[in-house]
Amino acid sequence: MVDRRRDIQGLRAVAVLLVVAYHSGLPVPGGFIGVDVFFVISGFVITRLLLRETDRAGRIDLRRFYARRVRRLLPALALLIVVVLPVTAVIQSPLGSMQVAARTAAAAALFISNAVLFLEPSGYFAAPAAMNPFLHTWSLAVEEQFYLIFPAVMAFAAYVATCRRARRLMVTFSLLLALSVASLLLAIYLTAGDGLPFHAHNAAFSFYSSPTRAWEFGVGALIAVEESRIRRWGARAALPTAVLGAVGVTWGAVAISAADPFPGINALVPVLGSGLLIIAGTVPSRQPIGRLLSSAPMQWIGDLSYSWYLWHWPLIVFANNLLGAEHRWLVPCVGVLSLLPAWLSKRYVEDPIRTGRKFADLRAPRLAVASVGVAVFVSAVTFGAAQIATPAIRDARAQRAAHLDVGRGCVGNMPDAEKTRLDCLWPQGADVDSRSVVLVGDSNAGQFAEALVPAATQQNRSMLLATNAACPFVELVLDPSPPGCTDFVQRWTSALADVQPGLVVIASASSDYFLADQHVRFRLPDTQEWIEDDAGKGRLWQVGMAAVLQKLSAARVPVVVVNTLPHFVNWDLYKCPGYEVWLSPSRCGRSEALAEVQRQQNTAAVAEQRAAVGLLGVSTIDLGPAVCPDGVCRTNIDSRWVARDGGHITVGEAQRLQPEFARLIAERARP
Repeated sequence: MVDRRRDIQGLRAVAVLLVVAYHSGLPVPGGFIGVDVFFVISGFVITRLLLRETDRAGRIDLRRFYARRVRRLLPALALLIVVVLPVTAVIQSPLGSMQVAARTAAAAALFISNAVLFLEPSGYFAAPAAMNPFLHTWSLAVEEQFYLIFPAVMAFAAYVATCRRARRLMVTFSLLLALSVASLLLAIYLTAGDGLPFHAHNAAFSFYSSPTRAWEFGVGALIAVEESRIRRWGARAALPTAVLGAVGVTWGAVAISAADPFPGINALVPVLGSGLLIIAGTVPSRQPIGRLLSSAPMQWIGDLSYSWYLWHWPLIVFANNLLGAEHRWLVPCVGVLSLLPAWLSKRYVEDPIRTGRKFADLRAPRLAVASVGVAVFVSAVTFGAAQIATPAIRDARAQRAAHLDVGRGCVGNMPDAEKTRLDCLWPQGADVDSRSVVLVGDSNAGQFAEALVPAATQQNRSMLLATNAACPFVELVLDPSPPGCTDFVQRWTSALADVQPGLVVIASASSDYFLADQHVRFRLPDTQEWIEDDAGKGRLWQVGMAAVLQKLSAARVPVVVVNTLPHFVNWDLYKCPGYEVWLSPSRCGRSEALAEVQRQQNTAAVAEQRAAVGLLGVSTIDLGPAVCPDGVCRTNIDSRWVARDGGHITVGEAQRLQPEFARLIAERARP
């Protein structure tokens, strides 16, 4: 039996408190580093256990090792899945988020949810991910994958030491160090920035994958290998080591945010800080940080850390689903209240199965099969239920059909790309000439494709799509923004000035980049000064838009800037509660006065109007009245859906705007 370290249990408490605080929306921008603290602890504890077992028995009993892991992890996870998924079916939408939850739950039971989440189109910090009640299970998958492989690494090190007649600990340390450095370098490489190919996929892989997280376990493992030497340090070394460790973890929690590349170089400080705290606790001393970690409250939270980690996130997701924006202050209370199901799970499920006499004869393989089987069965039933479709639900699902720019793979294409000419130009095989119409901008431009393509081709004009999601057509640098956005705008501006088409239509979700909860900041391409206040951003938006318009106007290219259509902030058909969708999806709609929406979106609209003033051939147009009849904007009118989400119209609504764009082309395009 390995002696129990109270400071380690206290460090578990720190880790789970950071994660819960972050997920609750408290001002701890880097609270997600609590997971990294857990990884360091696991590396230390498991390595320590395996080394002690090897010293005692001369080998690692893999059957016993995995049996302990099964009893420790699987029953509590299975209980969570069985309880949470039925609630998901009621609270979450069968139009999307319910299926994602069911898929992730099944993968969590098999400890591969990190792989499933990597394959999802949205990353860990994206808004859709925040609707998944099993998002947090990615870290459990990484841990279990570590447990699966690590004993073999330790056994290999022992085998090499025996063959070479070398010291086992020295060989183990060398092997672990080499693997950890390789893992760290891979993580740094994959989070290095948008200069790498497939950067978005690299970043997601780096965040979710075991190979890029292995070095964090490695830090704890290396400390465990050197534990006997560390114990010989003088007591005076303990306090400064603990202080440095606490500073490192604290710095990670307050200085790192979701906008920073992670877990590359930014993870080093909190991970090493966690390691230093473990080292400080290894040195025999009575330093105050160690006493704090060993205190009774920290021990109680540490004992509950696994259960609390499991239960806090689903309850927070459900609270966010049900509470309006004005009641979001209650979410931290929900995070605290999740201690109750965590305690019940530990008291009546985890502890009895792990250490109780009643379940002592229950073999681990049977327990594993039962836990996984029940969890996967409930996941399959939930996923199947989400496929049941009434005519109203089928119609609602159809509203999510992709617009032409997405469907034809035209998003992010550059002017000289062959795909642009082959797939993003109508009619196919046509050329861009002095009568062509070109649509440029972000996804709010792409939503007009179904209106513009037929409107242009029916007037014997070719039509070209050039859109890039989350990349407005202004000469500004935005943070965050997709890789290559600035280059996309500059290259297309130059290409359009050279080709001189008959009309350029620019559209962007301009007002969205001013929303406080989007946290987007601006700067000009030739400066390093970031602007974050609304007034300053409005001035920069005008300058950035004017820079594009002036170049096109100087080239005698007619331009129309389409003001942002009315948006329904934070509304999404796929966020609608299941009970509303099953009864009638239209119950989930929203309506707002056009005048109020225009007031909210006024900063960007005024900036664009001012940018166009006095420029030859440049004008703006407001299509708000066309989609908001009688001065009221609605997500659905009778049984017809107008909005596919809070920021985009449906394909059907775009088609209904064709006469507006036909008139626009006839009046403003070059003859």
